[in-house]
Amino acid sequence: MVGIIIVSHGGVDIKELNLGSMAHSQGKVACTKAVSMGSDDVKTFDELLAMGIKIDVRKVLTDSPENFDEILKKAKTELKMA
Repeated sequence: MVGIIIVSHGGVDIKELNLGSMAHSQGKVACTKAVSMGSDDVKTFDELLAMGIKIDVRKVLTDSPENFDEILKKAKTELKMA
């Protein structure tokens, strides 16, 4: 995910990012069936949002998009982040 920030700061105009899935591992919380986040992920997504990049969450293109704001809010709550 940090690579997205690097290329954006380097001049690549990214308007939207599709988030299909992020695997669960130690230190991460399950936000949906397909997305788990740790505190570093939350910080990265906050920065992407601050840059105006829209996050589209769906495992496959035919799925309905999920509400990323709610997913991020759940991660922050479960990780006890402000």
